[in-house]
Amino acid sequence: MDMEFDAFRKESTGKAYAHFGTRCTLKDDWVWKYVTVPQNIETHKFFPFISFEKDYTKYNSRDKKLKVKNRLLCYATHLDRCIYQYYSFLLNNYYNKRVENNGIDKVAVAYRTDLHKSNIHFAKEVFDFIKNQGSCYVIVGDFKSFFDSLDHRYLKQRLCDLLGVDRLSEDWYAVYKSITKYAECRIEDIAYFLGKKYSPQEYKDINKCFKLMGTKQFHKFKKQIFRNLRESDDDKTAFHSAIEKNKKSYGIPQGSSISAVLANVYMLDFDKNIYNYIQSYDGFYMRYCDDFIIVFPSSNKEEFLSKYKKIREFIDNIPRLKLEKQKTQIYEYRNQSIINRFSYISDSPEERPKQRIDYLGFSFDGQKVTVRDKTLSKYYYRMYRKVKSAKYWSLRKKRVQTKGLYQLYSAHANWSDSQSQNPKKKNGNFLTYVQRAEKEFGKDELIDRGTSRHMVKIKRAIAKWGKT
Repeated sequence: MDMEFDAFRKESTGKAYAHFGTRCTLKDDWVWKYVTVPQNIETHKFFPFISFEKDYTKYNSRDKKLKVKNRLLCYATHLDRCIYQYYSFLLNNYYNKRVENNGIDKVAVAYRTDLHKSNIHFAKEVFDFIKNQGSCYVIVGDFKSFFDSLDHRYLKQRLCDLLGVDRLSEDWYAVYKSITKYAECRIEDIAYFLGKKYSPQEYKDINKCFKLMGTKQFHKFKKQIFRNLRESDDDKTAFHSAIEKNKKSYGIPQGSSISAVLANVYMLDFDKNIYNYIQSYDGFYMRYCDDFIIVFPSSNKEEFLSKYKKIREFIDNIPRLKLEKQKTQIYEYRNQSIINRFSYISDSPEERPKQRIDYLGFSFDGQKVTVRDKTLSKYYYRMYRKVKSAKYWSLRKKRVQTKGLYQLYSAHANWSDSQSQNPKKKNGNFLTYVQRAEKEFGKDELIDRGTSRHMVKIKRAIAKWGKT
C-alpha cells in the first residue's frame, strides 16, 4: 500500500488558480502529513467553493444554429482539493475492489483509476458488440441533472456500505458533510469585491495572485451582499449573500476532486442490478458518468418494450434518479442498418430522427464509425472563433498571427510534438485525438472523414477575416 501511496502522490499535480488559501499540492511534505492524519480532517475548516459558469455552447449542424449551454462548475481551495484528492484515492480503491468482486468492473468506465483506457476504447467496445449481433435493440440515454440530484441520505448509505461500516468515522463524515452541505461563492462577486470587472482576461489576472485575499479581507467579503446579475435569473433586482450554502437534501458540486467517485458509489447497486438483468439476455451495458448505453440482442417489439419497462423500474428505484427523456434514443440494428425506434416510447416522435447511434463522441451508422457530427461542429466552431479573436494585425505584414491557431487546431501541432526535444512534453490537440482514434478503430472506418480537409478550412477562415 505504501508503494501505491507513493505513486499516487508522485502523480498528483497542482492547479494554476488563485483561491482563498495559499497554493499547495500533495507533494508538499506538510500537506501530505496533514491530510493523511484523520484527526486533522475531523476538525478541518473547509472553505467555500468558487463557482463559475463554463460555456458549452455548441453549433447544432442539424438545426444550423448555436445551442447555448452553460454548466456551473466549482473548485476548492488548494488544501481542500488535496484532502478531496486523498480521500478520492482511498475511495477509488474500495470502489475498484467492489466492482471487481461484483463482476461489473467494466460497466462504469468514467473517472476510473484502474482501467487505463479512454473513451476511444470504450466506444469501440460498444460498437464492436453491436456489429457482432445479427440484430439488436439499443437504448442510449442519460440522467437528468446528475450531480445536482444525488440524494444525500442515499449517498451516505452507499458510502457506509462500501466502507463496510454502520456509521462514518469522524474524518469521513467531515469530508461527506463538506461535499453535501457545501458553500459556494461566485467568481463574479469575488472580482467585484477585488475591484475588477469579471472577464476572461481579468480572470487570468486574478489567477496570477498567490491567493485571493487575506483572513481579514475574507471575513469582510463574507458579509457582503451582491445584486443578482445572472442572465438566467428572472428577477434582476434580487440580492444574494457572498457565501451561499446548499440547504437542500440533494446535490453535490460538480468539479471537485471527489465528486466523480462519489457519483460512481451512488450508482453501485443500480449498475449491479442493471448489469445482471441485461446479462440474463446476453446483452451489453456501459455507463460513462450520466451517459449510458444498453444493447439487447434480437427480440420482437413487445419483448423489447417489456425489457425497456423493466429498465425504467430500476431507474425509478434509485432516489432522485431521472431519465432525460429528450436525450433518450431507441434504435434497432438490422441488416447493417440503424433504424430509429423513438416512436416506441414517445407519442410525439422526432421530426428528423437520427439513423445512427451516437456515443462517447463517435457515431455508428450500421456499417462505419465516424467522429460524431457535434464533436466536429464544436471543433470547427472553436477554430473559427479562435481565428476571429486572433486577428492581431502586424503593421508591416498585415496578417493574422497563426502560430497559436495552428498549434491548437491543425496537424502542425502533431509534427512539432514528434520533433520536440522533450518527448514527455506533448501538446496534442483534437487532430491528435482523431489520429489515436483512427489507430484504435482501424483504417477501414471513416474516423478522419470530417477532418481530412481541416487545413483548407483554416486557411479559408484566415483569408476571410484577413479581408475584413
